[in-house]
Amino acid sequence: MRIITLAIIIAVFLELIHILLDVYILKHIKIKNKILAQCKVVLSFVISGFIIYILFSGFYTVQTSETVITTTIFGHKLVKDEAGLHYNILSIRDVIDLRKQTLLYPQNALMTESERIVTKDGKVVRVSGVLEYQIIDSYKWAIENKDCEHKLYNYLASIIISNVKELNYDELMSNRKTLEQTITNNVDLVKEEYGIDIGKFYFVKTVDNMEVLTAKEMSEASRINSETEKKVNELLKDSLNEYTTEQLDYLKTKMMCEKGGIKWVITEGQQGVMVNTQE
Repeated sequence: MRIITLAIIIAVFLELIHILLDVYILKHIKIKNKILAQCKVVLSFVISGFIIYILFSGFYTVQTSETVITTTIFGHKLVKDEAGLHYNILSIRDVIDLRKQTLLYPQNALMTESERIVTKDGKVVRVSGVLEYQIIDSYKWAIENKDCEHKLYNYLASIIISNVKELNYDELMSNRKTLEQTITNNVDLVKEEYGIDIGKFYFVKTVDNMEVLTAKEMSEASRINSETEKKVNELLKDSLNEYTTEQLDYLKTKMMCEKGGIKWVITEGQQGVMVNTQE
C-alpha cells in the first residue's frame, strides 16, 4: 500500500513539473511560428519523459527465491531479501539466486590438456565433476567477499588435483565414491566463510590421457591382428592340403619371383625358367 501511495505522489509531482516547464518555456522563449511552438511542446514532453524514466526506474521486485544487492549512488551496498516491490532511485542492482546451483569443473565442461593430472604411480588422467551448493547468506557472498564463485571454483580445483595426485591409477578408478565424499568434506570447510551450504560433489568423467588411450588402442589392435593372422593361417593351411607337392613348389617359386622382381617363364616341356627383370 505504501508503494502505491508513493507512486501516486510521484505521478502528481511529475504532472506539476510538466506544467511548470510549459509555463517557463512560454514566458522565456518567444514563439514566432507554429514550428517553434511544436518544438516547445515536444521539448517539454521529452524533459518530462526523462524525469519520469529516472524516477520510475527506481522500482524493482524481489522474488521469494532471490536476494537483491543494491549499490546506491554514494557506493553503499544494501541487501534486500524481503519479497515484493521495492524502490531505490539511481542504484545498481545485482540479483543473487538462492536456489540450489551447480559449479562445473572444468568450467567449460570440456576436458582439455590443461586439466591433466598425474596420479601417484605416474599415470596421466583427466577428470570432470560437478559441485552442488546453495547461497544462504547473501551478505557474506556478495559484500564481505568478492568474486566468491571464482574463489570457490579455484578452491574446488585445488582440492580435486591434490586428492587425485595422492592416489594410484587403480585406486582412482575403483574408489571414486570415497574420493567424491573426501572432496565434498574438504570443500565444506569454506561454507561459513562464503555463506553457502555445500550439497555434494560427484565425478562426471574420469578418463585416461590421450597417450594412455593410444597405447591401449595399439595393444588392442595388435591383439586383433594376431588373432586374425592366426585364423588366416589356419584357413590357408586347410586349403593347401588339397595341392600336391609339385603344385606347392610351383606356387612358392612364383611368389618368390614376384616379390624379388623376377619373371617366371614357362617354356616348352613345361619347365619353369626364372628371368631377372631388374637387369
